Amino acid sequence: RPTIFQLSYRFWRKVYQKSSFSVIYDCEALWFRRDEEMLRLYNDGIRFPSLEMGDVSPAEKELLNTAEKRNEIKLLGMADIVVAVSENEKEIASQLYPEADIRAIGHIMGQENLSESPNGFNKRRGILFVASFDNKMYYNGDSIWYFLKEIYPSILLKSEINLTIAGRNIPDYLRRYTNRLDLDRYVTFMESPEDLRPLFESHRMFIAPHLYGSGIQFKLSEALSFGIPCVMSKLSADAFAITEESKVACIGPDPESFTSCVLSLDRDELQWNTFRENGISFIQQTHSRQQVLKVWSGVIQEATRKYRKMKAAERISMANEGQMVKHVLFTNDLWAASHVCPEGETLYMKLFPDVRDAVKAGLFPSAYQHW
Repeated sequence: RPTIFQLSYRFWRKVYQKSSFSVIYDCEALWFRRDEEMLRLYNDGIRFPSLEMGDVSPAEKELLNTAEKRNEIKLLGMADIVVAVSENEKEIASQLYPEADIRAIGHIMGQENLSESPNGFNKRRGILFVASFDNKMYYNGDSIWYFLKEIYPSILLKSEINLTIAGRNIPDYLRRYTNRLDLDRYVTFMESPEDLRPLFESHRMFIAPHLYGSGIQFKLSEALSFGIPCVMSKLSADAFAITEESKVACIGPDPESFTSCVLSLDRDELQWNTFRENGISFIQQTHSRQQVLKVWSGVIQEATRKYRKMKAAERISMANEGQMVKHVLFTNDLWAASHVCPEGETLYMKLFPDVRDAVKAGLFPSAYQHW
């Protein structure tokens, strides 16, 4: 992940000077894109609760997001090979840093989930949303808030379809907001369910109404593997390179089309079965262990080849008494403040708990040492 590489790249430089190696950077996702898109939508008028209730102003968050983007782009150039989680993420990363060698490797999804559920269309009811919240509205909380505010009321005007919100540490704000909209009788909250299978096998559809994010959503992969048809925002679908024509999921780029997708899947058994079958097929083709391990094997072989090439270049430069060839790990330094600013440090540590925890643990004397 970007945060881990940022925290550790100086350490790896020290290790490299004693024992050289190739660097494969599995970046998981371009994290800065979440805040970048959230701020754009906020400026367009979508008042996400995570920003409205946050410790920092949108202007301050925008400033920090600019610094994070700069750092994440530099990280792309500090590895022999960069691994992105999807073709969509690979394409974006390649545009940001064309010189980087970037490969796309997705998630492995256990094929045991693909067994046919005994529960068909008529034995299922309602809408399911599953996420990890950690008592925060950021990302997952904002997405279901948007669904409750802009989409769900339109659905209920035409059909009383119940909604289940399940996850770890669901924010109280969502419960209060649901009560404020008088939706309590339709919405059920399930805190930290031990087993998601009963939920996947009893609900008629799964939703991913996210408007900002990066990488791919593992819960969508899991839902598709269980054979529960999914309704996705355009952002969620694009992350998987899922198109409307593929009929893998019903895509709703705006509240009206999202509402239409939910109502269609709830009423049309033939369409429901089509999305169910195509979703399972999609997971079989893109998330199999054999396929993912094959791609990883190719990446490791290429990293080994680059290592040998680098060592040969080092030997040649030493023999010719020329300038020592530098590994890409040494070619960039992350953006850093020119002097310590207590207010800026407090702000940065509020936004990035992992850095705060590292400072408290004594790994770095300050957030600026991390930078």
